[in-house]
Amino acid sequence: MPQADLLYFPLAEAFRHLDCRHLTTEENLVLSFGCEEALAGLYHTLSFMGES
Repeated sequence: MPQADLLYFPLAEAFRHLDCRHLTTEENLVLSFGCEEALAGLYHTLSFMGES
């Protein structure tokens, strides 16, 4: 999403170049949920490290 206010990350840049039009709705949802879970895991890890 070009309009998203994201910091630069190589993986985010790679996703910007993917053509997801061929994915089914279910596949898009699985991808979305996977990204959401990865972000939640990163948040929890950084939060734990910050509290340690």
